[in-house]
Amino acid sequence: MLRPLQRAGALLVATLIGLSACGGGGTSTAGNGVGSGGTGSYSNGPISGLGSIIVNSIRYTVSDSGTTVVRDDGVTTTSGSSLLKLGMLVEVSGGAVTAGSSGTDAATATTVRYGSAMLGPVSAVGTLDANGRPASVTVLGQRIAIDSKTVLPASIAVGDVIEVHALVQAASALTATLIEVIDTGTTPVSDYKVTGIVTSVSGRTFTMGQGGSVNVDLGSASVPDGLRVGAVVRVWLGTTQSGGSWTATRVQVRSVLATDSREARLEGDVIATGTNQIVVNGVTVDTSRATVTGTVTVGSRVEVKGQMSAGVLVASEVKVEDDEEIEQREVELHGLVANLVSDSSFTVRGVNVAYTSSAVDSGLTLATDACVEVRGTTYDSNRRLVATRIKSDNDCRQ
Repeated sequence: MLRPLQRAGALLVATLIGLSACGGGGTSTAGNGVGSGGTGSYSNGPISGLGSIIVNSIRYTVSDSGTTVVRDDGVTTTSGSSLLKLGMLVEVSGGAVTAGSSGTDAATATTVRYGSAMLGPVSAVGTLDANGRPASVTVLGQRIAIDSKTVLPASIAVGDVIEVHALVQAASALTATLIEVIDTGTTPVSDYKVTGIVTSVSGRTFTMGQGGSVNVDLGSASVPDGLRVGAVVRVWLGTTQSGGSWTATRVQVRSVLATDSREARLEGDVIATGTNQIVVNGVTVDTSRATVTGTVTVGSRVEVKGQMSAGVLVASEVKVEDDEEIEQREVELHGLVANLVSDSSFTVRGVNVAYTSSAVDSGLTLATDACVEVRGTTYDSNRRLVATRIKSDNDCRQ
C-alpha cells in the first residue's frame, strides 16, 4: 500500500460534511442531472506536469500577462508562472476545457492558487527504500507519508527545514506531493506552518493535527470564520513553543477558489463520507447523481469530474484509484532540453530527467534547446524522472 487507510470518527465525519455543505443555491439539470450553469473550469489537485501546468489531465496555459498567481497567504503576482512546480497542490480557475487528442485536455488559467501544507524542521526520517527514498518525514510532530510520486530533494536529514505540499486525509494524515529543503542561510524562516483538521476549540485556543497533538493559541491573530471542530485549517506559527503551545500568526480555514464552474475536476483522498456526499481536499462533493467506479471509503484516493455549484462540486463521475493506478500515473513535461548528457540525462523546466536511447522516438535527435515532450512514471536514486518516452513537440509554451 502507498498509504495507510485512515478512518475518522463518526462525529468528525458529520462535522466535516456539515461544514463543507453549508451554503445553497443550484442550477438547472440536464443529462445525468449535473447542472448546466456556470462558466469556465475549476481544477484542484497536484501539478502532474509542466508546460505550462498539468492538473487533473488538463494542460493549463499560465501566462504572465493573463494569469494571476495567488499564494496561500494572499500575496499575488501576474508574473508567477516560474513559481509553479511539479508536485505543488494547486487550485485553478480557468476558461473552457478543450478536449485533447492524447489524453490531456487544454484550457487557459485565469487564477492559480497554491500553498504548502507544512513548513518546519525535520525531527525524524523514515526507513529508506532501495532508491534511497524515505517512507516518511516528521515535522512539528506530524508524520508525513512519502510515496512513489512524491517529488523529493536530493537529500533530507534531521534538522533540515523543509516545505511540504501534501494531500490531507482523515485524522490529519498527510501524503507529500512535493518536498523542498529551505536554505535558511539565504531564505530566513520567520514562521512555521501546519495543516490539519481541528479537533477541539476553547476560546482563543484550539487543537489540531494528528491525534490533536498541535496546541495553538491565537495570540493576536484574527479568528477566521469557520474555525470549529472538523474544519481543515492551515496555520502559520511562531518558531518557538511556550508551555507546549504554538502561537498563531495567521489561521486560514480551507475554502474553494471557484464556487461555480461549468467543468470541475478534483483529485485527492476522501476525508469524510456522508449520505450522497464526500469531502476531498476540503471540498464537498455531491455524489447523488454521479457514476461511481469502485467503493468509496474514508482514505480512498479518488478522481472526481463534474461542475461547481455554490461551492459544492456536483459530481458526474467519481473514480476510486487503486495503488497500481497511482503507481502507473505519468508525469508529463513539455519544454526545451537543457544540460544534455548524451544517453544519460537532461533537464526540462528544471526537472532532472534520466533517459536511454530506447526512450527516444525514432527520428528525434536530442539537442540543447530542442522542444520535447517527456513522459515517465518513476524516479531513480538520483531523484531524476526516468523517461519512458521522449518525442518532438511543437508547443513549448511559457
